[in-house]
Amino acid sequence: MSAPDRRSELEGPELTDEQSRAQVVEPAKQIVRAAGLHDFTASFRFESCNDQNEAPYRGVATVIFTFPTDADEQTYIGQVAATMTGLGWEDGPPAGKMPYGRVLHRGQMMAIMAPEPDHPRFGSLKIYGECRNLTDQRSRGGLSRQDIAGELTG
Repeated sequence: MSAPDRRSELEGPELTDEQSRAQVVEPAKQIVRAAGLHDFTASFRFESCNDQNEAPYRGVATVIFTFPTDADEQTYIGQVAATMTGLGWEDGPPAGKMPYGRVLHRGQMMAIMAPEPDHPRFGSLKIYGECRNLTDQRSRGGLSRQDIAGELTG
C-alpha cells in the first residue's frame, strides 16, 4: 500500500531536506549574530505539520539563550524582535495562525520568542519553516534534534 499523496497540503512547491533545513537555520544564524545572542544552545529537527506525525514536515530551529544580567526579559525580547524586523521579519503571526509568545513572520515562516517558564534566566527563539517537505522523516531519523550551535557562530 503506497503512502497518500500529500502535495495538496503543501504551502508552496516541495522542499528537499536540505532546503527545509536551510530555510530555518540560515535565519537563526542571522538573528544570533545581529542580536548578539550569547551563551546559547541551538538545535534543528523536522516536525510534522499534522497530528498524525506524517508528511508534510517543516524544519524547526530552536535557540535557547541566556538573558543578560539585570535585563528585563520582555524588553530584551522586544530588542531581539526589533533586530529581526531589520532583517525583514514582520510583527505578528502569518494569517490564520494564533500562537502564544512574541511572534514574527516572514511569508509563511514564523518565529516565536518567549522566556523559558521553568528557567527564568533563559529565553527561547523557535523558527518554524513552511510545511513543504514530503520526505518520511520518521524512517530517516529527522525527528531527532541535531545540534547546530556551531553553525550559528561560525
